[in-house]
Amino acid sequence: MAERLGAPSGPLDIYHEEASWYRPVATGDIFRGVVVPGATDEDAAFDLTMIIAHPSAMRKGAELEPRARAASIAPVQGLSKKKWPRGSFNVFPLPLLSAVAAANGFDINDEQWGALLELAAPIETSQLDVTRRIACLSPKGIHLLLQRIVHSDTRFPVKEMTLAKVFSPKLEELEMLQTWNEDLVEPNVSSGADLVEALLAAARAFEVVMNTGEPSLREMLESGTRAGEAQRLLAAEIRRRRDEHA
Repeated sequence: MAERLGAPSGPLDIYHEEASWYRPVATGDIFRGVVVPGATDEDAAFDLTMIIAHPSAMRKGAELEPRARAASIAPVQGLSKKKWPRGSFNVFPLPLLSAVAAANGFDINDEQWGALLELAAPIETSQLDVTRRIACLSPKGIHLLLQRIVHSDTRFPVKEMTLAKVFSPKLEELEMLQTWNEDLVEPNVSSGADLVEALLAAARAFEVVMNTGEPSLREMLESGTRAGEAQRLLAAEIRRRRDEHA
């Protein structure tokens, strides 16, 4: 069965290059300061939680749903601190998490970290603070996490290629929203604007842009053949808005 589940080429391949404040909250994000209901006192004491909700299920339009599925992160016997393991089907391994957290400005112990998928439960998304996000997953990491969640829930090893194809438009949209935030929100926050309010306003504006046009930019992404065109149109809209406020 282990051979039927995917694996990264190297342990760092599961992580996004940084946990930017301007990256939308997404599947696989790891936060401090959030306790999963039902977690043991021991697991809760590690103060690490991973969002494992489906990328679409955690949002209603521009805003996060009030609740999203999450899993506690704790040291797991049998995992490696540095290497991707075989087996351990009911956890998602997080090798080198301490090094990734350090690169993002956080200090956590060097442990055999893993997300406890079988003990997942809904958390209140109002608790999610992007300034306390210690790591994000890369597209590869998200595919592997979703594969592991499906397997943990159903014991069916859905193909990673299938997941990659299904979720490609949503992951492209996440990257586009991060670019939108970095270009249009970060300058305002640097000038003193409230981060949470600015990100929410930007997400609402982005949602309008993505649903405008015939076809809309979101429909272009979902077509499977016009993602590049959607990205170019969004870049043009960002330039227009920046010029308007220059």
